[in-house]
Amino acid sequence: MGREGQAAMNHDIAIIGMACRFPGARNYEEFWENLKEGRSSIQEIPKDRWDWKAYWGDPQKERNKSNSKWGGFIDDVDAFDPGFFGLSAREVEATDPQRRIMLELTWSCLEDAGVRPSRLSGNKVGVYIGVFNFDYKGLQESRERTIETYHSIGTASAVIANRISHYFNFKGPSFPIDTACSSSFNAIHSAAQSLLLGECDMALAGGISLILTPSRHISFSKAGMLSPTGSCKTFDDSADGYVRSEGAGVVLLKPLQRALEDGDPICGILKGSAVNHNGKTHTLTYPNPDAQAEVIAEAHRRAGVPAESISYIEAHGTGTPKGDPMEFQGLVKAFRMLGSDKRNYCGLGSVKTNIGHLESAAGIAGLIKVLLSMKHKQLPGLQNFKKLNHRISIEDSPFYMVDRLRDWELPQTEEGPAFPRRAGISSFGFGGTNSHVVVEEAPDTGRVAGQRLPGRLICLSAKTEEALRRRMLDLMLWLDNKGQDCELGDVSATLLLGREHFGVRAAFVVKDMQELREKMARVRDQGEAEGYFQEHIPVNGAKAQPLFEQLGKALIHELGSNLAISEQEYARKLMALAELYVKGHEADWEALFPRGRVRHVHLPTYPFARERYWISEEEGV
Repeated sequence: MGREGQAAMNHDIAIIGMACRFPGARNYEEFWENLKEGRSSIQEIPKDRWDWKAYWGDPQKERNKSNSKWGGFIDDVDAFDPGFFGLSAREVEATDPQRRIMLELTWSCLEDAGVRPSRLSGNKVGVYIGVFNFDYKGLQESRERTIETYHSIGTASAVIANRISHYFNFKGPSFPIDTACSSSFNAIHSAAQSLLLGECDMALAGGISLILTPSRHISFSKAGMLSPTGSCKTFDDSADGYVRSEGAGVVLLKPLQRALEDGDPICGILKGSAVNHNGKTHTLTYPNPDAQAEVIAEAHRRAGVPAESISYIEAHGTGTPKGDPMEFQGLVKAFRMLGSDKRNYCGLGSVKTNIGHLESAAGIAGLIKVLLSMKHKQLPGLQNFKKLNHRISIEDSPFYMVDRLRDWELPQTEEGPAFPRRAGISSFGFGGTNSHVVVEEAPDTGRVAGQRLPGRLICLSAKTEEALRRRMLDLMLWLDNKGQDCELGDVSATLLLGREHFGVRAAFVVKDMQELREKMARVRDQGEAEGYFQEHIPVNGAKAQPLFEQLGKALIHELGSNLAISEQEYARKLMALAELYVKGHEADWEALFPRGRVRHVHLPTYPFARERYWISEEEGV
């Protein structure tokens, strides 16, 4: 690697984990399926939010009326698992559900990255969360109800990030960011800057937005911003406004060089980012294509990559008849500023056509879409695109519309692929704060083939019996859908090394994936199986027993050594380790997996309980 390549790597940020909840999707696997299949996740406003019929009307002529009955919504915004996080019911009820969701997603993101949260305790981990809507606070204060002790803390915007840092004992910077629709990208930009400055060693960054009251629906309808037909028609000639939506996403960031050294799973590389402001325009919310061009060009300069290497742009793309042409104008100007003169080589798309505009979570939704597109080497098509906006001239531009699902081809030269898959992603706030990031697909780090062993230890744990049962069911479903692409040793290593171990434990000793499926099915149907162990450790934990500790060390040493052991003896020793595990004894599990011979697997994350906690209906109107 030359000096320029090494210098770039020193500034590159690896994305090593991610988690999300978007309209129609409980996780990023479901999100990708929706994108790939071209599904729209827009619906009528559900009754558990508000009765849209009571507010339906002409916003220009009638008081507090909206001509939009549409939105993108996530399920179970009232649900939480207080027992898992050690919080009281009274505190949770007073707490903004945006904070609860971000706590759960943070845990899932760390698991996705194969990071045990307890190993980060006390470390300089930063937390940066974009947030814009505070409807739960409005709901509480709009009713004549007793103000609880937890109200101030429960609705404070700062504590959306601070609660995460407190729970996990993170010592890095921790704060929310509100720049409206560009909030989550400003969070990611701030996190990247802190990593480069050494303020933190790892960082969590993302955004969240929930829609719980009709106030902004009414206001935005009056301003003519919302689509009365209920769809974002980005870059289409029939574009008539955007659809408000909700959701949340978070990514775990780490300097690329360290991520490679530590063998972390890499979802993608953040090459560069930039933020700016429109300055003074016709009105506060009026777009400035020149400022948008400048922020896009600056992000690419910081990334240190040529414009010709960018093969996709995830546009802000709100679907407004004037905003879309201005954004396109800014993109064309940015690529000219960067010296690009090629035509029609870079695809244009926007996730808002699938899930609507997530406002403070819009940027993170676009980023996760691009990371998934890189992983699957496909570009989802623009929903609702039929005819190009007549104000846009695309023929002499660098761009083409991704109007259908297509393979994401690598830029080619006569010698072969010229660049890896790279993309730019835009997110612009209605107050004038613009942001853009440049990402690159994960590097091919190579891998030594895993060892073929007579058996493997598959360990699962949870805080309750019900959660353990759900973990098994989730793993069974994953095995049916994804298991054929993975090795048993990788699954074993991920569960032992990349998961926290709780008091309700189960362990399987199996020789291959098929046997694991069969034994899990037997346990599901009959409650037991040969080579299966399960116990519930008391709350005060297992007492240290030197004899068991010595036995565990001896077993690990024998299994991890190159000594010749018969298959029967190997299985017997694994059984002994399984029994030690379910009794609560820890061991040096890493010794079972030689470094470089295992690959982290993105297994299902913790199944949190879904208990309802909401504003009490007994008081007030």
